Amino acid sequence: MTSYSMYRHLMSNTHAIEGATVSSLTAQTEQQHRIEHTAVAASLGWSGWGSPVGLGILLTAVGFFVLCLHWAGVIH
Repeated sequence: MTSYSMYRHLMSNTHAIEGATVSSLTAQTEQQHRIEHTAVAASLGWSGWGSPVGLGILLTAVGFFVLCLHWAGVIH
């Protein structure tokens, strides 16, 4: 069950939650938002130079540096 389907399930009016109050639904919604925010922040976080994206950026930077040294006449 994805977070979106869990959210839709909690927010649907087709079923009644026995003993549920508005405050408990608000608390559940706030908790769901915190979980979603944490998941998004974790997936968008920097993984370091060991990640495929980091290695690609590093390799491109090194290649550009060598090209600049070639244009400057330092290496042939």
